[in-house]
Amino acid sequence: MTDRPGKAPSLGEVERLIVRRSRIACQQKLSVFGSPDAVRLDMRIDEFSDALVAQLAAYVAANTIHREVQTTERVPVSWWDGFKLAWFPRWALRRWPAKERTIETEVHFIHMCPHLPFFEANEQHHVVWLQSPGALRRYDR
Repeated sequence: MTDRPGKAPSLGEVERLIVRRSRIACQQKLSVFGSPDAVRLDMRIDEFSDALVAQLAAYVAANTIHREVQTTERVPVSWWDGFKLAWFPRWALRRWPAKERTIETEVHFIHMCPHLPFFEANEQHHVVWLQSPGALRRYDR
């Protein structure tokens, strides 16, 4: 079928190809606490990739324990201000300054407890886990 040893045949050289149908599946288990509307399933056909996209979402108990700004970046407000920054000489920028805005990337550190019911906080160590790290140290003593 091919003159090249160790090489796959090109599409022009393939006379007959037998393929079989294979089933693929995905399963995700989420605990449901509280009301049935705590879980949501969205499905749609992605027209670009011609594929089925399914999203299973559920609410869990969570708390942000720490936030910090990771990066700060200054960017021009409009295309004209970007043009000024790129092409104007210093004397022109002093005369007609470019307007800029600051974009901050903020990181949130979140503790989540997927097996704690929202309405029944009966296990103390789960509640302490959702508190700040200082509360965890106080609880361990």
